[in-house]
Order: sequence, then C-alpha cells, then structure tokens
Amino acid sequence: MSLLEIRDLSLHRGTRALIDGMDIRVFEGDFCLLIGPNGAGKSSLLKCILSIIDDYRGQIMIQGRESRSYHARERARMMAYVPQAMDLTFDMEVGAFMELARFAHEDTPGERETLIDDCLTKTDTYRLRGSLMQELSGGERQRVLIAAAIAQQPRILVLDEPTSSLDPNHRAELVQLLASLHLHHRFTILLVTHDWNEFLGLDPKVLAIKEGKVAVTCGAFDLHQHLSSVFGCPFRRLDAGGIPVSFPVVDI
Repeated sequence: MSLLEIRDLSLHRGTRALIDGMDIRVFEGDFCLLIGPNGAGKSSLLKCILSIIDDYRGQIMIQGRESRSYHARERARMMAYVPQAMDLTFDMEVGAFMELARFAHEDTPGERETLIDDCLTKTDTYRLRGSLMQELSGGERQRVLIAAAIAQQPRILVLDEPTSSLDPNHRAELVQLLASLHLHHRFTILLVTHDWNEFLGLDPKVLAIKEGKVAVTCGAFDLHQHLSSVFGCPFRRLDAGGIPVSFPVVDI
C-alpha cells in the first residue's frame, strides 16, 4: 500500500481548474521532486495534501485513510511541512520553537528533551539551541525548520523550495542534510523545487506538473528529454560526474 495516494484530484476557483485530475502515489522511502512552471498547480497541490485547502474533489489518502478525516494532532504525526520561509514577529529561542513541534505527542520532559537534542544534532543545529530564531541566518533557520519537522516524527516530510533563498554553500549543506535524512534515516520526502539538478544524485522520482496535471513521471536519467515540453523552452544537458543535469538555453 502506498503511503500517500492522490486519486483524481481536482480543485477549481471559479471557472479555472488549478488542479485537473491528478493521480500520484508515494511509497515509503521515496524521494519525490515536484517540478513545473510557475502557476502549474504545485502550491495548490501542497495545500491540498496538507489540508490547508480541503474543498477539492477526489481523494488524498494517507496510509489508506482520507486526509480530511485526520485531526490536527493525527496529521502532525503523519506529515510535517517545511515552508519556503517563516517570518516570526516575536522573540523565541530555538529550543522553545522545537518544543512546539512536539504538540502532537505526549512526552515526559526527559523524553522530549532527548528527542529534541537528537533532532538538533542530526541537523547540526544543537549549538543554536539558545539562539533566537530571528537572529539566525537563512541557512541556519532552514536547518532549524527541518529539525522541528523531523521532531514531529512524521511519516512524510514535505518541503516547499527549501534552497531557493540560500547561497551556494548553504544550498549544498541543505541538500546534504536532506540526503542524510533520506538515505540514512529513511525519511519519505516530497519536495517542490525549481532547482532539481541539486537533487538528481539522490535518484529521485520526478513528478512534472503542468496546467494542473501530472505531465510526466520519471527518474533522474530520463528527465532531460521532458523538460522542454514541460517548461516551453529548450534545455542543454551536461554531465556532472555521471549525473545528467539540464539548464535552459539562453541566446545572447
């Protein structure tokens, strides 16, 4: 049985179909990339999966159960979300922020502290435990958000463009962190990105979304041949240490 199954999903706003009959299956241990042009339906799909939007048609099944039937605490134990950015308008230490991630679980104080320390260690953010969230760099904050997400002990980790605002060094560190969570800790990951090349070394399942539909499902080595039709522009394929990467062709 798939961990996440989306059946004939549709979402309309007025006469416009934001999602138009999507079918997706995600299995335990998958690393899935969601790619596609702006406005293709990726953000709407995430909002439906996370039950931020619940007036869709079709079914979103999480471990065989309709997503809308989960209570908030139950859903938090199944799925954790890392947003593209998080603006905090109040002072909060990293340690206190991490404790909020355990709201769905009934821990003793000792159990909670041990688990939080472990998640901070996994993400190389333990040294930031006493720091204020507002004082962190972009890369540090993204790592803490991921630490909080895995502290929920979810079955699925959902990330929305996690590298988009980071410099090259922090991007590489974040990709390495996600690789470790996937390969060594067996997290199932669903990730929206425009920077797919960074993740192709993990041999992901790639789902290309276009005009509210799943246009292509493929692996890393077959992706290049589909990019022009998905994005509407030519791409050039290069070899990066045995990994095929693709870039849009720019005429200058």
